Amino acid sequence: MKKFKFSKRSKKSLKGVHPSLVNVMTLALGLSEVDFIVTEGVRSEGRQRKLLKAGKAQTMESKHLTGHAVDVTAYVKDKKWKHYYKIAEAVEEASNRLGVSTTWVGSRTFKDGGHFQLTYRL
Repeated sequence: MKKFKFSKRSKKSLKGVHPSLVNVMTLALGLSEVDFIVTEGVRSEGRQRKLLKAGKAQTMESKHLTGHAVDVTAYVKDKKWKHYYKIAEAVEEASNRLGVSTTWVGSRTFKDGGHFQLTYRL
């Protein structure tokens, strides 16, 4: 299995994200069969409003606003859902190992395959 490491872009996107979630995502990347990048962590209210207006978000209560959520993108040529299931498995394993409860929004009605968040605020 390959051992992936976060790029400068991912590290920049993780600035301000809750340390427990950063730890989970870092371990998950090392466990994952699929390389991924963190595309967004902390989000401003203005950005959240724009995403809501565009139908790419459902609420102004996003955990991105408090640093309790991240969005990732599979770093592969084909953007198929199967990659997000593998990333989610790695995140779940990392969460279990670290004792941090996370939720994958890809498994909900509003499918957001790359969105992971802390289940509760620490």
